[in-house]
Amino acid sequence: MIDTNVLTAIESALDGPSYCHCGAPSTVAVHDGAAWLECPVFGSPSRLPTRLAALTRELLHDRRFIVEVGEALPRAA
Repeated sequence: MIDTNVLTAIESALDGPSYCHCGAPSTVAVHDGAAWLECPVFGSPSRLPTRLAALTRELLHDRRFIVEVGEALPRAA
């Protein structure tokens, strides 16, 4: 069962258009027990070494915490 507080937080985050500094529209992603509003670059593969790719993404792209979801939402949400 999905907690209505989680859905409300996600809907609030999506109230208006949100874009990354790179110009890509931000999307909701669920990972690490939380929902995030983030640039799609965070979910895409990279040719860079893992640590360098992570650092580059953190410096150049936007990611905003929305709400902890734990087991409330399936991974595909």
